[in-house]
This record gives sequence, structure tokens and C-alpha cells, in this order.
Amino acid sequence: MPKILSSNQKETEKFLEERTSKELFFLGEIFDDIAYEFKTRSFIQFLRKLHEKHPNADLEEDIRRAEEAIE
Repeated sequence: MPKILSSNQKETEKFLEERTSKELFFLGEIFDDIAYEFKTRSFIQFLRKLHEKHPNADLEEDIRRAEEAIE
């Protein structure tokens, strides 16, 4: 799954936008792998906005790990 979602940032963001909070909760585990492949701050910003939209998905730790992956 990380390999597929790491191939195109715009398509990945579109895919993630369409997920439910519950789906994002589980997908959050691979945010760091995806971020490592993209290596862009814009993806991290996208994840933050996604978290604002889905606060129940509990993505704080996943986003922190994604940030660390691009440093």
C-alpha cells in the first residue's frame, strides 16, 4: 500500500481526502512511509489539514512521524 500511495502526491491526497475518519485512523500508520518518498513539506501541511477535518482520526503521532521522515 505505501508503494502505491507514494507514486503520485496529488492522487494520494485526493484518495486520502475521500476517506472516512476511521479509514484515516488505520492509514495513518503509513503516513511516514509515504512522506519519506515524497519528501515535501506540502504533504505534511496536507496531513495537518486532513487532521483538522477529521480530528477523531487521532493522527497527531502519525503526522509527527511523517515530519521526522522528511528531515
